[in-house]
Amino acid sequence: MQIKEQLVYFKSEARSYIYLQRLKVQLEEEIEELRGKIVSVSSPPVKDVVLENAADPYMDKKLRLIDERDRKQKELESTILRITWVDEVLDRMKDGQKRSLIISVLILGADAEKAAYSSGYSRSSFYRMMNGEICRSLISLKNGTNPGG
Repeated sequence: MQIKEQLVYFKSEARSYIYLQRLKVQLEEEIEELRGKIVSVSSPPVKDVVLENAADPYMDKKLRLIDERDRKQKELESTILRITWVDEVLDRMKDGQKRSLIISVLILGADAEKAAYSSGYSRSSFYRMMNGEICRSLISLKNGTNPGG
């Protein structure tokens, strides 16, 4: 991906950051619940035994639960990777004040014009500063250098 594409993607992910944090907690809870259900699959209802169908009566439900758990586990891993990437990009920013402004606008949803005005930027220079800072961080992440830490 080119830096400009990564910039757009980062802004999108940063705006989704709080949602991703909540999704992570929700998925962890659902996975734990499914683990409990897999271990404690209840017995099948009592009915006439059909000997010619000697399949395990528990297996169908258990396999469905295992598949659902595995799917949620993959979704959780993907969510954690997205959160970690946003964290890494933010951690590589040199200027703590600019990082705070970017966090307040992109992640916390503060009004960009008010943030720009309160920090002494015009609206357009604020966006240039924000894009430049994010791009520098993305480049340092791509190159493996860490100017922020």
